[in-house]
Amino acid sequence: MNNEELSYQRLLRGEFEARVRKNPRYSLRAFSKFLEMEPAQLSRVLNGKQQISPSKALRIADLIFKSARDRKLFVGLVEVATTKSVSHKRQAMENILRVGSRDAAGSLELESLRVISDWYHIAILDLTSLDGFVATPSRVASRLGISVSEAKLAVDRLKSLELLVVGDDGRLKKASAKLRTHTNVRSEALKTFHKQMIGKAAESLDEQPTENRYVVGKTFALNKADLPRLRELVEEFRSQVSELLESSPAPKNSLYQLNVQLFELTKKGNEK
Repeated sequence: MNNEELSYQRLLRGEFEARVRKNPRYSLRAFSKFLEMEPAQLSRVLNGKQQISPSKALRIADLIFKSARDRKLFVGLVEVATTKSVSHKRQAMENILRVGSRDAAGSLELESLRVISDWYHIAILDLTSLDGFVATPSRVASRLGISVSEAKLAVDRLKSLELLVVGDDGRLKKASAKLRTHTNVRSEALKTFHKQMIGKAAESLDEQPTENRYVVGKTFALNKADLPRLRELVEEFRSQVSELLESSPAPKNSLYQLNVQLFELTKKGNEK
């Protein structure tokens, strides 16, 4: 378990993110006011450029956390980050591991799941492949139609999970690292992702001209024994699409989503 997993900055960012998820217009300025801090100071704290004192940590913990365990974890993380005494730092770390190691690991798992379930995380990764695009929060927000706060939190999360890295040219780019999550919860996150993307496909019918989209469908009867082969054909098609895009020398200038929906229209019990 590394220091990034056990950091009070991660807990603060998690609280800020929870507020943004409830209200996308919620700002860092509003959060700093709630914490009784200056916006610039809070920004430096979240970026690891400034620490808060243990006394300030107690005040923040009382404002944010309802359970005594969460308050102890937060204050302990601040003590580890700020104390200069080796013995005090060791004791604080032992206390943290007793009360918070499971929560910290769960926090990292939650970070990964949000990358899967919130559609714009995957979009940001591929957005960095567009020719000349610089992935600043404001530009990401503008291109994807999300709030700047959502964009900044998403970019920070992708960087912390090492899914976005800084390239030789100083720009953020998609890394080769892969997400690691448990299968049972990953499937639920994937359901959320696909629901969001199908919803965005429906929105495109009203918002985009026909020359910018291609939405077709086919309804047919079949024998379910043919489903495995049908899925193979779809996978072959997806592979061909990937090969075509990878081999194209033209610079990428737009981001698209390809959805393929194959599902049963009839309901069980309606055979009669």
